[in-house]
Amino acid sequence: MVEPLDPRDIALELLKEPTDRDKQTKIGASNFSQPCARCLAEAMLSGAASDMYDRPYWAGAVIGTAIHGLLDSRVQERHPDWEPEQRVTVGEIPGYGMVKSTTDLYIPSHFQVIDWKTTTKAKLPHIKEALKTDATEYDTSVMQETRYKVTGYRYQTQAYGLALTRMGFRVEWVSLGFICRDAVGDKDIWGWTEEYDPEVAEKVWRRVNDLWAWLQEGNDSATLPSARGCYTCSHYR
Repeated sequence: MVEPLDPRDIALELLKEPTDRDKQTKIGASNFSQPCARCLAEAMLSGAASDMYDRPYWAGAVIGTAIHGLLDSRVQERHPDWEPEQRVTVGEIPGYGMVKSTTDLYIPSHFQVIDWKTTTKAKLPHIKEALKTDATEYDTSVMQETRYKVTGYRYQTQAYGLALTRMGFRVEWVSLGFICRDAVGDKDIWGWTEEYDPEVAEKVWRRVNDLWAWLQEGNDSATLPSARGCYTCSHYR
């Protein structure tokens, strides 16, 4: 009799299959929009390929990728005039190369960019607070990390807006759609929309250009300060 295979081993093999994003060697909008200059510098120097499978919480990202795929397929079925998963070029960084990224959704009729984010029911209230309120000296460590994360999300959508406008598209709105991986109903899905701000977008783009120029002058990324609330610096350094 043939011995059965372990379903767990099969699931792990399939779930941990690297995606194109895992294999990428240059930064994209999700990298250069992060507030932490030290993490950004190290990503530029070492390549942007993901090492998430070495971390204990890798499954959330895989589930997020699956949710993105479902949304993309249904957009194509129900809204053929919308543009999901559009490959865009943000620009070229001298001495580094072309920086490309992929938008989750662009709606031409509303001049709107939407980026899908997966989270959990426990984290969603903190995300809402971080987007609706300003930071204070009384913020907990959880709120500091959440504010850090959503600042990067907002800069990321602005960067997508910049890339699309450079490609000739009109952008007026940038949005974030939050979907809880443990959702049980409508209340566990939430959205945030703000105006596209070309000045903010250009500032985010100039920052990564200036940082690369600084690194090319021989400066050490380890001398850069970590951003307040940076999870990577707090847990992996």
